[in-house]
Amino acid sequence: MVDRGGLREAVSLASKALPKRSVIPVIKHLKITANGDISITATDLENRVEIRLPRRARSAEEAANAFTLLLPGDLLSKHLKGKGAESVHVVRNELSAMFDGALQMNGLDPQDYPAEPDYSWKAVASVPAKAL
Repeated sequence: MVDRGGLREAVSLASKALPKRSVIPVIKHLKITANGDISITATDLENRVEIRLPRRARSAEEAANAFTLLLPGDLLSKHLKGKGAESVHVVRNELSAMFDGALQMNGLDPQDYPAEPDYSWKAVASVPAKAL
């Protein structure tokens, strides 16, 4: 179970990084990773955003059942904007998820998601401050 308001806000923010149109289906999906906390990642291949939601209470079972799903950002956002209970109940299988026992979303293989770029920078040149 996840807090609906927090998840709705995180999905809404992350969805802004998704492209409006794309010939690459995987980048129209949000990468949702649950390994105790929840992280939602979106990219348009030029920009990347990751939002982390700390969980209030975690059972040992939830912590042991870590998973990653790629779900359509637009459908997930629409579902969460609708009225419902304060929490969202998610049941998942390999590539899809059932939300609140009412909506099943089919996703894509998480291995198809673009790899996170290497952000380690190495100096390749130096310029004296006076030269700038």
